[in-house]
Amino acid sequence: MSIAADEDGEAEELDEGTSDDATEASLNKLEEHASSLGVATTRGRDEDGDPFLELTLPSGRDTRTVTVTNEKAAFVLLDLPLNEISFLGEYAAIVNRDSQTIEAAIEPAGAGGRLRLLRFFDPKISLRDVQAGKVERTFAHPSHPDVAVTLRPASAALQTLRAGTLLRRRLALEFSGLRLGQHDREVELLESLGNALLFKLDLAADAPHRLQRAGGPPPARRRRPKVAPPNSFYKLPRAVLDDDAVALYWYGRSAAEMPLLQYLAFYQVAEYFFPRYARVAAADRIRGVLKDPLFDPHDERHVGRVLDTLIGGREGYGDERAQLRAVVNSCTDPKDLQQFLTGTAQRKEHFSSKSKALTRHRLMLDGPPQELQEQVTQRIYDIRCAIVHTKGQAGDVTTRRILPYSSEADLLGPDIELVAYVSQRALINSARSAAGLT
Repeated sequence: MSIAADEDGEAEELDEGTSDDATEASLNKLEEHASSLGVATTRGRDEDGDPFLELTLPSGRDTRTVTVTNEKAAFVLLDLPLNEISFLGEYAAIVNRDSQTIEAAIEPAGAGGRLRLLRFFDPKISLRDVQAGKVERTFAHPSHPDVAVTLRPASAALQTLRAGTLLRRRLALEFSGLRLGQHDREVELLESLGNALLFKLDLAADAPHRLQRAGGPPPARRRRPKVAPPNSFYKLPRAVLDDDAVALYWYGRSAAEMPLLQYLAFYQVAEYFFPRYARVAAADRIRGVLKDPLFDPHDERHVGRVLDTLIGGREGYGDERAQLRAVVNSCTDPKDLQQFLTGTAQRKEHFSSKSKALTRHRLMLDGPPQELQEQVTQRIYDIRCAIVHTKGQAGDVTTRRILPYSSEADLLGPDIELVAYVSQRALINSARSAAGLT
């Protein structure tokens, strides 16, 4: 077991799993249990050789995969009627049609964590009470006495189905007494009654919480290092970064739970360097025009070519997309960019997908690396416009809208990694020598 701080600033234990043999045995039992109930399963090992079992459960017209990696989580699921359980919409919520209940995880939506909310009911409540499941408050429906919503710590079943393991015990809402059986109706009840209660609690306790969303695909798991860093690693970098630009970068790193804000923060890092690299690109263009032996400074058409370069037409260097292009072209290497985009199976699948949920600009990963820089520029800029809901250049309206807590926002993960990569390369390319800092 290890100790970690939760959102309330208090320490709590985290389950780190068990031995491989115990995990294998428990996953075998869970696989048999799920198969006997008609639930699809997939066995596998991750890049470190650790075993896992995937369960596929319904979520309306879609399905959702639960990845189980340890013994404790497996034993929790062994006690569940998995064939009677479905996920609800895009939420970290399950409906158990065997018990006719809905359980939905909630999370802080601002200042104040679980304890601040719970201490509104009892100032003596502690985190140990939450972990022990001793906290429970039930709210009755004003006109249907059989219908109730209970605020309490999330059950082991919801924790495991939500995350595939037993970690922090979050709060949840349990809905009972409802007529269940139709997915869209269940989602409507969850949103209507859940948001109404959470809004009431926000006004009363000033501890805002919201229905937790399931989120998009989990980030690719980083492989554990096999060896310690070499001695040469323990040296300070030879270059230092721009203070203002790196502040924007850390802002992006800190916004992991807000994908739209995180994307824009990393975009702002690249935007910070627009003037520098756009000026270099424009100078190269102007230099080429002036070197033309037929250039006539007294000819308005020739002078107009210089002005077009400075001001920026549709393909010039003055508009935002063109300045982004200058940063991407100057700060990334085509082959390194291609290697990054195909570095994980998740990235490769995401960027080569024909889906237009986020953008119409698909990356041709198998094409010439030199063409990727332009494709990446178009994709990053298009998603940026969809997030801020602006017009593209030359009045071209971006019809896509990426809103907070939407299914599109849940898909942003690999694109956030891409714009973060560009921001990293811009920071590195623009760094200055640390030789004089002694």
